Amino acid sequence: WTEAKRALFPTVQFQYEDNGGRDPSTGNNRALYKGRNIKANLTQPVYYGGELVLTAKQAEENFKAAKMEYQKAKNELVQQIRTAYYSVVKTEYNVQYQNAVLKDVAALYKTVKSAHDQGYIAEVDALSVESQYQQANFTVDSTHNDLLAAYLTLRQAMNLDSTDDLPLDLKLELKKISPNFSQLLERALKNNPDILAKELAFLSARDGVEIYKAKKKPHFDFRGSFGRLGEHRTDSESETVESREKLPQRREWYAGIHGSMPFGAN
Repeated sequence: WTEAKRALFPTVQFQYEDNGGRDPSTGNNRALYKGRNIKANLTQPVYYGGELVLTAKQAEENFKAAKMEYQKAKNELVQQIRTAYYSVVKTEYNVQYQNAVLKDVAALYKTVKSAHDQGYIAEVDALSVESQYQQANFTVDSTHNDLLAAYLTLRQAMNLDSTDDLPLDLKLELKKISPNFSQLLERALKNNPDILAKELAFLSARDGVEIYKAKKKPHFDFRGSFGRLGEHRTDSESETVESREKLPQRREWYAGIHGSMPFGAN
């Protein structure tokens, strides 16, 4: 995105050249040449048929679409962790409830067993209560296994080792709401990363079509250069240190408009 926006601004290039040697064009093997060129070149886009602006806009839309994809992945991870977390909390409450049920059933079973041993209760009734007691024990064991599985799922979602401590706050604060479907739908369409990413992809594709059209239009750049150019020719026999270092320079500049227009297939 930043690179695309930079194309809208001037390009400045500084150039320094220092050269020298024998000048074969004179036919004299003793002829020496020395030159130095220092200048700054400037290029500023003037008109590209909207290509540069649309390219920057397309790059911005692609950047935002990438952010939406990241937000989508983040939301999915948050939802995964949230689901696993509340599954652990729910299972913890279920374990507490089943332990309380088992405590009550165990007390009842103890009373019924004592009464059966004394011959006050029929064996079929005692066996029924014993069956309920065993079922309660089985349910408690199952809920403990469910709790272990819920913790494992939560640790996997958080990319934690199975031995890492994971303290949880089992306090739940529930707030009653009265959702309005129209408001929920409007908010979902406005904030859903999938919808936003597809909308940005559509805008980017539309800009791509406009960029293709803009490439067929004339392009104009303002170009300018300002610097100093010096050349010095001397004879190797008559050359001195002073003449070698003496390099008169003159100002050199130009400014103009450079234009191009595509024709045909290319």
